[in-house]
Amino acid sequence: MHANRQAAPPEAVTLRAPAKVNLTLEVIERLANGFHRIRSIMMKLDHLADAIRVQVDARGSGIFIHGDPARIPLDETNLCHRAARAYLARTNKAARIEIAIEKAIPVAAGLGGGSSDAAAVLRALNAHFHRAPRRIRVRSGRGARSRRRTRWVSRPRGRRTQSLNAITEKH
Repeated sequence: MHANRQAAPPEAVTLRAPAKVNLTLEVIERLANGFHRIRSIMMKLDHLADAIRVQVDARGSGIFIHGDPARIPLDETNLCHRAARAYLARTNKAARIEIAIEKAIPVAAGLGGGSSDAAAVLRALNAHFHRAPRRIRVRSGRGARSRRRTRWVSRPRGRRTQSLNAITEKH
């Protein structure tokens, strides 16, 4: 005799998505493809972070963004939506993905909130599917490519990075 059991709801994971600040940004040259060759030092700000809750259900389909519509887009233009869509396409996976974004990083303040949020979604999906694709590119609404890099020196389109030792305070 089988009991009529419903499947347990999928578990959600909540990750912090820290802000970042450019300590330096040097434009070296404009490339033929419209990108710029840059050198930058970025540092993550652990004390300022958004909370990203990701729930994956293999029994469904679609990507759904939840948050404050007065502050962030809740449609396919949202970087978290774009990251999830790119992940599913790159890994040939299908699932219903619910993403709840609780903003602490000011929107459009140049602190990398949207990019960090998208990176948190990718980390959550990697953990859920136990897999990390080699590279996922997520286009922002302005056509630039968005990749999370914190406390790194970054050269052409993030191809080469080098970790820096912690920056010490001088009084």
